[in-house]
Amino acid sequence: MIRTANSKNLVMTALFGVLIITAGLGLDGCAKKLPGDELLRMAPADSLFCVRLNNFDLALNALDKYLAGASPVPMGVSMMARSKLAEILGSPDLKGVKTTGNFAVFGWLASDGSSQPTIKDLSVAAVIPVSDHKEFIEGNPNVGEPDGKGISKISGPGMPDMAAKKTGDYVLITRDYDKLAAMGKTISAKSAGLAGTLDEGLMRQALDEPIWAHGNIELVSKTFGEAITAQLKKIKTMISQARAAGAPQPIDPGVIIDVYARILEALLKQTRSVTIAVNPEPEVLRLIETVSAVPGTEMARMFTADETAVKENRLIGYLQDGAAANFAGRVNTPLFKELSTKSVDLTLALAGESMTGEEAAKWKKLVEGAIDSLGGPTAFSFSVDPQNVPPFAARYVLEVKDVEKFNNLIKESAAMMSDGGILGFYKKLGLEARYEFKQAVESYKGVSIDSASLVMKAADPNSPEGQMIERMYGGGLDYRWGVVDGMWVCALGGDADAEVRELIDLVKAGGPKETADEIKTALKLLPDAEKGDFMVIFNYVRMFRMMPAMSPIPVSIPDIPTKSNFVLAGSVADAQMVIRLALPKEHLTEMVSALGAMQQQMMQQMQQQQMRKGP
Repeated sequence: MIRTANSKNLVMTALFGVLIITAGLGLDGCAKKLPGDELLRMAPADSLFCVRLNNFDLALNALDKYLAGASPVPMGVSMMARSKLAEILGSPDLKGVKTTGNFAVFGWLASDGSSQPTIKDLSVAAVIPVSDHKEFIEGNPNVGEPDGKGISKISGPGMPDMAAKKTGDYVLITRDYDKLAAMGKTISAKSAGLAGTLDEGLMRQALDEPIWAHGNIELVSKTFGEAITAQLKKIKTMISQARAAGAPQPIDPGVIIDVYARILEALLKQTRSVTIAVNPEPEVLRLIETVSAVPGTEMARMFTADETAVKENRLIGYLQDGAAANFAGRVNTPLFKELSTKSVDLTLALAGESMTGEEAAKWKKLVEGAIDSLGGPTAFSFSVDPQNVPPFAARYVLEVKDVEKFNNLIKESAAMMSDGGILGFYKKLGLEARYEFKQAVESYKGVSIDSASLVMKAADPNSPEGQMIERMYGGGLDYRWGVVDGMWVCALGGDADAEVRELIDLVKAGGPKETADEIKTALKLLPDAEKGDFMVIFNYVRMFRMMPAMSPIPVSIPDIPTKSNFVLAGSVADAQMVIRLALPKEHLTEMVSALGAMQQQMMQQMQQQQMRKGP
């Protein structure tokens, strides 16, 4: 467990950040009528964000139970939240506050309309349920009597003045008196508010999940998009100036800034909203994230259900116990094609002149052809072994519906890797790369096995980067693959030859007889996860073991036992991507233990280095 002062401060900061977000999380177990939720009606329809707690006590106590034994902070989240609220109101008893009710915080742009709103126009309001408004006024010393407009002043030592106004069964609190008065008129006009902008699924989450947060990305883009772009341009200019004054670099960082600026701009313009619902239980925290696309955009077209895709992944049994990451999916053509071509675009932007336009077009065509030739289900496992070089290995199993086309695409891809501009891109990065592809290097039980090898060396093998490349790849990354009974099986890294033979045996035997234990456990955390467009089972502790190979300085990682996993599943349909996630408390505890041990070991190494250097 992490014990240092710095780590405690970091965790405290993170938890207080959660509190700021969840201070307005609202949860009313009795509110089941979707159109009439009073709390969401108070938030303006054009709110930038809204965070809601359904039943303040139950939601935060549930979070405390989940974090118990894993968080290094002795004080629970619920106690910290109540203490902050007591500080604002001036009473530890929170007189008149209904702590079993729903709380919310929302932000909106309250400008006069004469100019483009800026971050200075952002106003934030908290909504607190009250059981007795008179008791709330008289029982909390920092709350003053209402004036002629029904607004009370909240003031206390060391805190900014606030204003509060009764609205139905709630008290609305902001720092701006005039904006609160104007908001009161809007609410009294029976506006549908934020509730009127949500579809039934999002509204149901807002009412039923303990913690709920909604962000209006479309409005953020319209309001702050130009400012964000301008800031990125400033950063690019600063980096370019620093590069011109320093040592030459293989890739202009300004190019990277441009690439990610374009990605950010596309995301801002094409995303309508992002909504997150959190449900903490004593042994697992579950989360639902919904990304809604702006209608008519590329993102909306990408978030389309593929009715031709298989409904269930038949390859789940190939996923491995002990892997750092397992992935299973079904080929959703609109989603996979768009993601694949976008990743190609990203690489092309970084490659610059090292790849011609003709090569780029051919590469995209190959990617799209590969997706068209697949049959549907896919499975992938990635394992880490820090004692080997390379310190990782992977296995792929893909169902192929057009074997001949798929094999031809592999040959064309290999030719591009061997002779095209992709290797020029590696050279631009200061790496000497060589790719070798061989067909039918051997045969196993009637299955022809092809091979490939990617060898990378740094131009300066003695540099920190060169040593890292050597630790990561050594003599090269070896691949072995073949097609058996309509399945493409591939192994890379480790003992690829033995691994691909094992996969061939499994396919010929009709597939694994049962699902691995860790996969079974993960599927219990998220029922029907395997029926989505993709599923990821991830083990952070095992992935940490890659760090010695990736670090430019010597680092040793403690061998922390781990047997639990984080699991994620996602589906797309109707211009939305819905991602479900489960983080078991056991894995959170393992992560905290691993990070603490790593931090302690790194500090010991630094102290030893200082002692060697002397005073």
